Amino acid sequence: SSKCPNLKSLKLGHFHGICMAIESQLDGIALCQGLESLSIKNSADLTDFGLIAIARGCSRLAKFEVQGCKKITGKG
Repeated sequence: SSKCPNLKSLKLGHFHGICMAIESQLDGIALCQGLESLSIKNSADLTDFGLIAIARGCSRLAKFEVQGCKKITGKG
């Protein structure tokens, strides 16, 4: 996030470690506070807790798409 403060839109596919959400600390993509559009496809390790961290850290998201992330449940 410090390297690209003007980043508004991001599409990621087949990435690992997007947001690990360990002990409620924001990390990874959740640190990109300026994001307005985010698409994540086929991330094998993204979980419900990762979604929560992204929601906390990326409060400006107007568009958020998640597909093929098998560790995300209906609750997420």
